[in-house]
This record gives sequence, C-alpha cells and structure tokens, in this order.
Amino acid sequence: MALAGITVNISGPYADPIRAGANHEPQFYRTSAQNVAGSVPPATIVSDQLAVTTAHATTVTDQGTVAAAVATLVADGASPTQAHVTALNTAWGPLNTAITAETALQATVTSDVKTLASGNLVVSYDASVITTRHELKEALLAALRVVDGSGTLTI
Repeated sequence: MALAGITVNISGPYADPIRAGANHEPQFYRTSAQNVAGSVPPATIVSDQLAVTTAHATTVTDQGTVAAAVATLVADGASPTQAHVTALNTAWGPLNTAITAETALQATVTSDVKTLASGNLVVSYDASVITTRHELKEALLAALRVVDGSGTLTI
C-alpha cells in the first residue's frame, strides 16, 4: 500500500500587484504544491511507531535473558538443576508478555496506516512557519490546485 501526499511551499509575503501602492492591501504568499510519493506520517502513526520501537527493545532484552537461561541449561548437560529450569521459566514470562504487547502495538500501527489510506485527509503544518489563517488558507488553496489538476479525484 502506497501513501500519497502533497507538499506545499510558502514564501513571501508580497503585495498584490494589481493593488500595488495601497498601504492597506492584503499580503499574498507565493505558494507551490506538488504531488509526492509517500507522505509525512501523522503524529498518531509516529507516536504509535515509537511505542512499537520501545516495545521491540524490551522484547530483544527479554530474548537475551531467555537465551542466557537456555545456554545455562545446555551447559548443565544431562542433569539440569531445578534452579536453572526455574530461571528459564521466570525469564519466559516477561518475554511472552513483551511479544504480546509488541504484536498488539504493531496491529495499532497497521490500523493507523489503513485509516490514513482509506480516504481521510490529514493536513499538518509547521506552526512556526504558518502563523496566520491567511498563510494556512494560501497553503490549502495551493494544495487544492494540485488536486484539481491531478485527475485523481472525481466530481
């Protein structure tokens, strides 16, 4: 599944050339927009993926603990001690929990991506760059011009 996106660039402001010279003229912003393959994931996907990454680190740590316990049992040879068996069993519980948690979080990320790709529109912008409603409107209009000319949507 591929995600599509639109990038919008804003520069300016510049004066409306038709009304040049008027002190009260509105400011306009040079805008350009283009289709891009892929898009910046919304904050939800980013935070959910971070949770998966954290859960995976826990899983890897717990796998190491289980591997060490198994190695100890192997070193015991034909007569493993009860303490070593108990150590393996104790290590297995957290690993099993970590695997279950990571699997659930991965399902959440998959759901997030499916939701994003199912026709919802996500608009994100840098509030330090776009600081006024007018700037946001210009950016959205530039994006609309790309959609209008793309032929990807029907009326």
